[in-house]
Amino acid sequence: MALVGGGRSGPGGSAIFALDVTNPTTSNFTEANAANLVIGEWTPASIACANLASCGSNLGNTYGTPQIRRLHDGKWAVIFGNGFGSTSGDAGIFVMTIGPAHAPTIYYLSTHTGSAASPNGIAFASPVDLDGDHITDYVYAGDLQGNLWRFDLTSSSETNWALTPGPLFKTPAGQPITTGIVAASGAPSSGIPRSTPLARRHSTASGTGISALPMAAPSVPERVTRQGGTACPAYSTPA
Repeated sequence: MALVGGGRSGPGGSAIFALDVTNPTTSNFTEANAANLVIGEWTPASIACANLASCGSNLGNTYGTPQIRRLHDGKWAVIFGNGFGSTSGDAGIFVMTIGPAHAPTIYYLSTHTGSAASPNGIAFASPVDLDGDHITDYVYAGDLQGNLWRFDLTSSSETNWALTPGPLFKTPAGQPITTGIVAASGAPSSGIPRSTPLARRHSTASGTGISALPMAAPSVPERVTRQGGTACPAYSTPA
């Protein structure tokens, strides 16, 4: 069992660490044994990604809470936003597969927005399981430039994980989305069973805007959901 965190130095720190908390006993949790509990620590200088060279330039000050989820490749993973203040100024998420039988493998999925001159970044990454099988399908995240993104992790092959073309939504005046995205799904009417994935309606909410993402075929007409004075277009989730 692992405990993963970041933001060591006050309001955000440019590092992610993992501790082994499998044996939570007083004899194990001692200062003398502290070094044996450390699984790893990753900083911009030390982090390495399987799909991108020099990905450390994308790791900034981590504010969000890392999420541990099971993925379609059969592995467990730590998912977290790249943070603010990175050298590259990019916005993206890191996916770190973990397990007792293999060393952590890290992937970086970029939105290709932001630069050193116009910095961007993602604080919170919100994994979502759409069909109730306890396996993450997508990750939603908002960035400093007011974009709402979706990352597709539905493939069993890590090389196919990718950003869904977007953004899905942008705040009217580019207000930053710095909170976690809250997602919920349900049948749009009593006549459609919840067990039918493509018939469900999936909604996401953030601190600066709310968008409704109906889980239907692409031919479903676009709808608009209004809440809290903000109008956000609804999008069809690809089949």
